[in-house]
Amino acid sequence: MLDFVGGYGTLSKYFGLKLLIFDPYIKDCNIDYISKEDYETKKYKVVFNSAMFEYIRNRNDLEQLNQLVDNNGILIIHTVVCERIPKDSNWFYLRPLVHCAFHTNHSMEILMDQWSYTASIYCPQAKSWVLLKKKVDNIQKKNS
Repeated sequence: MLDFVGGYGTLSKYFGLKLLIFDPYIKDCNIDYISKEDYETKKYKVVFNSAMFEYIRNRNDLEQLNQLVDNNGILIIHTVVCERIPKDSNWFYLRPLVHCAFHTNHSMEILMDQWSYTASIYCPQAKSWVLLKKKVDNIQKKNS
């Protein structure tokens, strides 16, 4: 599993996991980041991305993320996805004033189609969207 733009390895530390990490912006001498060669040539079964989608202003940056996912892999994206973007200047996701991209169910569906994902799972509580390249037949919805 690769933590894309994983910074200081917070996800690994929080869950006690040994994840591969790529981050072009942050370097910590105590973290073993993947090499530029691995970034450019390898694919990963699971690629996790936390809190990046809302900062991206250029489609190429999203493409770089997707290119890391194996042909039968999974992309896990942690971001807010809405049915529609509220027209409210006090909307909690607009308030930090650094978020510049907002995603709807429809925009995520477009990306899924363009990137050849066959199924998805969205967990509103975790604000995580799981995109699957290969259909999984035995996933059941949990009633809450």
